[in-house]
Amino acid sequence: MLKNLEHMEKISMLAFHPVKMHSCYEKVLNLSLEGLQQQFDMFEQILHQSLEELCKIIQHCQDRVIKNHRK
Repeated sequence: MLKNLEHMEKISMLAFHPVKMHSCYEKVLNLSLEGLQQQFDMFEQILHQSLEELCKIIQHCQDRVIKNHRK
């Protein structure tokens, strides 16, 4: 178990070693990332709408609890 933790620690430190990671960085730069911004914009809109709905539901529940507590 301890050996696994040591290996994981070494692997996690690779990202901070620019010489060893240079080839990986080059591969990422060559990827076509076009269109991702539009997808994330859509995701952000859906998330925002869902959060608004959730806030409305929570507010409605809170109002009912306060109303029932006053009776």
